[in-house]
Amino acid sequence: LIVKDAATEKVISGAKIVLKDSANVRPSVSLTTDASGVVTTPLLENRAWNITTTADQFQTDTRDFPVVADVTTDVEILLEPLKE
Repeated sequence: LIVKDAATEKVISGAKIVLKDSANVRPSVSLTTDASGVVTTPLLENRAWNITTTADQFQTDTRDFPVVADVTTDVEILLEPLKE
């Protein structure tokens, strides 16, 4: 996963990502992006996962994402800056 500012396309370090299992079998996984705005998830089971991304000064982004067996997928999350 890579998290970027939707307005500038600059990466966002320190963004918090929570992966929630849609089947409620596995506990939620909490991750934080590195200095490059990137985080690598652990292996996830085949099914939809709910991804919630938060960062200071940005709107929260929530989306469902299907995980497919034996496939590595790059996911780009663009966060909208908060309106003043």
